[in-house]
Amino acid sequence: MGTPTPTEARSVNTPLRVSVIVRTLDCEADLRAQVVALRRQSVPVELVVVDSGSSDGTVEVAREQADVVVELEPGTYRPGLALNRGAAVAGGELHVALSSHCRLPDDAWIARAEAHFAD
Repeated sequence: MGTPTPTEARSVNTPLRVSVIVRTLDCEADLRAQVVALRRQSVPVELVVVDSGSSDGTVEVAREQADVVVELEPGTYRPGLALNRGAAVAGGELHVALSSHCRLPDDAWIARAEAHFAD
């Protein structure tokens, strides 16, 4: 069984509470691993990838697997800019910021983070 596509990962009629904004630059393998980890989470998430001018296939992975892709002009990357651009298009009530090389500790990480905002 392969990595689910965004439409397989969630029901179209289910609004997502959590958007995960992933910053990336030339991290194709890392982004692939990040997508797998995010789609395995116990709660569905909207995946927003902000790419900063990759030249190694990262953008292609993002276009295939992310719900939203934001492409910054090469050479304009700044962490705050990338996160703000991702947040501007993210549909979730809660935003989680990650770099593509980060690894989630387990499949319930997003659910635990989301639980802190239950009230």
